[in-house]
Amino acid sequence: MARSLKEMFGKQILACLTEIDANGRIIRRQEFHGTLVGDQGKPFLQPSNHSRPFALPNDPDYYFPADPERQYQLVDENELVSGIDYTLTFIKAPPEYFKPEPHRQVS
Repeated sequence: MARSLKEMFGKQILACLTEIDANGRIIRRQEFHGTLVGDQGKPFLQPSNHSRPFALPNDPDYYFPADPERQYQLVDENELVSGIDYTLTFIKAPPEYFKPEPHRQVS
């Protein structure tokens, strides 16, 4: 496993993003694949479909080695991709999701 993100720049990434609402309900799931690139040391995914790059987590612990020989089926596009070096799954939630409920005591 790479010890730093800089060592992973140029590698192929499969990123899975799940967006949830303040109640934890899934709004949508998205999958992206492309090349991990860096801009001033920060990681971005340059999607293989040439759309705009987008920011990824800066912590290398989010990235898991993958088998480049394996084929992955993308759900939305019904596309098979291979050559993936690392996978990454993360959740995007609004700030309200992380606030305790008013009737619940926090110890």
